[in-house]
Amino acid sequence: MKTRILIILVSFYLIFPISVLAKPINEKLERTVINITGESLSDKIVLSIRARDIKSPFQWTLEIISNGKTIFSYSEDDANIDELFKDKDFIGGCTTYIDCKKKWYFKQLLDLVVVKRSDYDLEGILNKNRSGTLYPIGREYLAECCGVGTKKADEILFKIENRIRSGKAVMITIPNPVTAGSLMIYCPEVNRFIPVYSD
Repeated sequence: MKTRILIILVSFYLIFPISVLAKPINEKLERTVINITGESLSDKIVLSIRARDIKSPFQWTLEIISNGKTIFSYSEDDANIDELFKDKDFIGGCTTYIDCKKKWYFKQLLDLVVVKRSDYDLEGILNKNRSGTLYPIGREYLAECCGVGTKKADEILFKIENRIRSGKAVMITIPNPVTAGSLMIYCPEVNRFIPVYSD
């Protein structure tokens, strides 16, 4: 009887690959952050992760929710970096593909959304003579996203500069284990995050 059950089980696994039987990934992680927007006591960062199984590329969506409304949403399909998790030095502090993948998505990614003040170059961001800094990148974005002219854009960006200098601005980024992402700050005048620095 035991031999027959074993034969049936072996046959089943040969017909249906293990990857088909693997558990689908459908996770939602949250962090509460103090006042990202400057307009509420606290905001939520929500990370939703989906995949066919742990060995498949992850698809994920990052949202920021303030006063019950989604004010930022970004989605990514990580098929292009999935193989890199097999390199134990890619993330660091892990040894296997699965461990490194879990460490990045379930432990690190959410904690890297809000950028610490010690991790960015204040004067570099405010340098008006370089591209990719507050005024050049901010003017361009405000014109494209919202039809804001240069004069009005500069007024908005000056307020953001004051928030940055006073330490009241909260910067965010979209974490990426391969490249540094743009830094963004919430802009109440257009009700969205705008880029303030990009390499």
